[in-house]
Amino acid sequence: MIKWKKRLEDFVFKKDTDGNFVVDMRYMQGIVRTLAGRALRNWKQGERGRYWEKMNEQIGRGKKGEEVKGEEVARESFMNFIGAIAESIISKGYSSFFLPTIVGEKNLYFSGEEEPAEEIVWKILYLSYTSVKFGNALVNFDYISDEGGAVIWHILTTDRVIIENRTDMKPIKNRLNIKLRASKEFFNTFSLLAFLREKVREEVCEENERDIWFACRRKYGFNDMTSIIMMRRKQTKGEYYVFSYLSSLFQKWLDQRIVAFFDSFTNISGARREDVEHISEEREKLIFHLLKYKEIPGELLAKLTGLKIEHESGRERHYGIRNANFFFKNLRSNE
Repeated sequence: MIKWKKRLEDFVFKKDTDGNFVVDMRYMQGIVRTLAGRALRNWKQGERGRYWEKMNEQIGRGKKGEEVKGEEVARESFMNFIGAIAESIISKGYSSFFLPTIVGEKNLYFSGEEEPAEEIVWKILYLSYTSVKFGNALVNFDYISDEGGAVIWHILTTDRVIIENRTDMKPIKNRLNIKLRASKEFFNTFSLLAFLREKVREEVCEENERDIWFACRRKYGFNDMTSIIMMRRKQTKGEYYVFSYLSSLFQKWLDQRIVAFFDSFTNISGARREDVEHISEEREKLIFHLLKYKEIPGELLAKLTGLKIEHESGRERHYGIRNANFFFKNLRSNE
């Protein structure tokens, strides 16, 4: 059997010590919807549609003894659904229909590409469908040991970052003491990495940056080639990012205090939602640059700081006698 297909099957059918499936099929369906975007209806045509409907019929069954077969059938149907996608890519070639690209044409095939190798296609599908879902984005690690991937998934489920069919940022916010107001995909990814680093830091006796990185390598199965994969689709357009050289991030930039500093840019009480969204968009540019180049661009940091100061200083504040006058002025008569 194809190695990456087998790894995906192992992930889908994995059970915990109590005999319960680790991954909720509704979570897997959410990943399908993220990758498909507006093309979901077309994804469910023909043979793929039959597998999808069969999976829907069985999801949620298997909670009690005799019905456990239904849950297994749902997972078999899911693997058949993904297998049909793999066959389409292998026979017709890479296209923007199934793979996130910057191209908006949903049926555009890539010219000049090598014929898709079955192993490579299944690796792409494995990285896609074992991802952590943040809104319209999927985040995963490439070049990581199977044991390390299992550890990360175990942490995210036991800490309730992943709850059945959704991702909850509250445990990450609590652990890092941040608010994640109006946060978007890149900052969410950055916060996830900081969360994983913090989990390891608690186990390291001395807070030494090198010690933390090597501890992360041991715990999560990282190595010098480990990369972060991020996929997202906006309407019909998709994007695919690869961020490598994690050692610099874990040693230098994922400190809880640095994450809190970046988080503070959108923590402006009384600010209009559109202003906070604008600052968040600018922060995304900075975090993208940091993830890609492992450095902070001074011009973007200066712009963010200026926006923060502008909105902070623009708020109307009242102190002392002025505050009392403001209070009494706004009292309403009971008459």
